[in-house]
Amino acid sequence: MLNKNLFGLLLCSTLFIVGFLINDNLSLYFNISGLLIVFSGTIAATLLSFKVEQLKIVYKVMTASYKRPIKREAEIINILIDLSIKSRIEGILSLQKEENETTILFLRRAIGCLVDGYGIEQIREILNTEMYFFK
Repeated sequence: MLNKNLFGLLLCSTLFIVGFLINDNLSLYFNISGLLIVFSGTIAATLLSFKVEQLKIVYKVMTASYKRPIKREAEIINILIDLSIKSRIEGILSLQKEENETTILFLRRAIGCLVDGYGIEQIREILNTEMYFFK
């Protein structure tokens, strides 16, 4: 996802610079009053459309998606192995503590369903539905 964002930013910046070079009139692009109208209207529409709590959540999600490193497959496999060993030794309910500590949302939901006593088919259906909607 980050590579797509970087590519999009570079493409848009390049097209913007090409627009400067073609026209040679910088005043067409730097209209301060136009920028203020657009940005203030965007901020006002956002504040009118959503609750402040929702905007805080969006901010947290945006910052987390760019700051947190994505776990590699080997790390996730090691986490799953550790969780399976812990559940074998201490029981399924011991995973409740791990549910609150994990940073992987999908894994947190899976552990939560397991600890809450959902059946295998129910857990599979819940997680498949979540995967379908987040593709």
